[in-house]
Amino acid sequence: QTNIDAAVEAEACVLASILLDNAAIEEVRPQVTGADFYSPAHRDTFAAFILLRAQGTPIDSVTLHDELLRSGALERVGGPEYIARLLVIVPSPANAEHYAKIVRERAAQRKALVLVGEFGRVLSSPGARNGQDVGALEAVYEQLGGAIARMKAPREGFDAHPMDLSEVVDRKFPPLEYVFQDVLVRGAVGWIGGPPKAG
Repeated sequence: QTNIDAAVEAEACVLASILLDNAAIEEVRPQVTGADFYSPAHRDTFAAFILLRAQGTPIDSVTLHDELLRSGALERVGGPEYIARLLVIVPSPANAEHYAKIVRERAAQRKALVLVGEFGRVLSSPGARNGQDVGALEAVYEQLGGAIARMKAPREGFDAHPMDLSEVVDRKFPPLEYVFQDVLVRGAVGWIGGPPKAG
C-alpha cells in the first residue's frame, strides 16, 4: 500500500466517522486541517463539515449534500454517488483521532519530500555554492523541520532535530549520515538531492 493509498483510505475513514458521530470532529480538528487531505473531494467535504459545525447544523448525508450543492462543489466531488460511498464505510468513530493522525502524518511526509527536493535544488544552485543563497536555504530548512515535526516518530526515541545550517552549506559538505541524522529510516524510501559530485 502506497503513502497516497493509505492517506486516502484514512481520509475517508475520518469523514465517515464524522458522519456517524458528529462529536468526532472535535477530536479530528486538533490533528488536521483541510490542506492535509490529499483528495480534493475529501478537502471539500471536510470544509463543508467545518462550516456546518460552525453553523450548529447537524452533519449528515442530507446536510452535506445541501452544503456541497450550495458551494458548487457537489459535482466536483462526484455527486450524490460520492456521498453514498462515504456512507458505506463503517469505521469506528471512537478511532477518529487515530485516522486523523494518519492523515496528518502522510501529509507531513508528502510535504517533507517536496521540501527535500527543493532543498536539493537550492543547495545545488550557483548562489548556494557561492554563499549567496543562505537565506533561501534557511527558509526551506525551517519548513522541512516543521514538516518532520508533524510526522509520527517512526521508532521509539526518534528525535527529528535539525542541525546547524552551516554544516549543510559548508563547501566541504559533511557526510549525509550527519546532515540527515534521524531523518533517513532503515527500510523507508527517501529522496536526497545535492550538487553534482557531492557524493
